[in-house]
Amino acid sequence: MVPQYSSRANHHNTTRLKFALLVCVVIAGVLSMNYVNLLSRRNAIEKEISNLQEIIVNLEQQNSQTSELIRYLSSTAYLEERARQEFGLKKAGEKTVVVEIPLVSTSTKEDLGAWDHNNSTFITWFTYFYGKQR
Repeated sequence: MVPQYSSRANHHNTTRLKFALLVCVVIAGVLSMNYVNLLSRRNAIEKEISNLQEIIVNLEQQNSQTSELIRYLSSTAYLEERARQEFGLKKAGEKTVVVEIPLVSTSTKEDLGAWDHNNSTFITWFTYFYGKQR
């Protein structure tokens, strides 16, 4: 024969089951919140790693450019260039040529001539730069 449980025992078992279920739901909620928190921290760390990698690439490029500049500044070509520019020095056998550029235009309106639609563009520009045609 099957033993019969009293309603009180049934109620006690049901209460225990509900309490156990509630505890499981609370634990699952806490674990879920922790998991979501870990995922967000992981994403933040991955973004930070990505930013740092970009910074590393930029710094490596700057380092390379700086190394090239140092190499150039310590080369004899740079020293010769600076000696020529700052001190007017030259190598043996070289001749110095000075080109003077006038600051104020000495051309007048008559020298430039009026625009002549019969002249070609080449002649007009030639006249502009070299004066009147001869």
